[in-house]
Amino acid sequence: MIKNKTIKFIIFLFCMLHLSGCVFISHDYLVAEGINNAEEIVIIKNSSTREGFLNAVKDWMARNNYEYSVIEPGESKLSDYEWALDYKGIWKWDITIFLNDAEIRAFRNGQEVGNAKYNVGKIGR
Repeated sequence: MIKNKTIKFIIFLFCMLHLSGCVFISHDYLVAEGINNAEEIVIIKNSSTREGFLNAVKDWMARNNYEYSVIEPGESKLSDYEWALDYKGIWKWDITIFLNDAEIRAFRNGQEVGNAKYNVGKIGR
């Protein structure tokens, strides 16, 4: 089930980024086995990444019926939570601002168990 959600998320990102110009996307992901059964997923806020990225993650979590909360970095240790996510996004400018690199990592009891990495590049560069 998480695989279908992951594929839908990849397609969603591709469509968003493709609308901003001719791009290619490379992606790599490792499914976090068992996350579908999580009672709650803690999202660790990344203040150096645009707020829109966090909003997109929260919207996706809500649409897919995951219970979640958002905490500030350093508020507690990853090992304090059964399931946690952290993320980062890097934007670039080329006629418009676009998401160039993104990474979401999943942790279970403090150990990284899954991730999704996306890199967008312009064709011809």
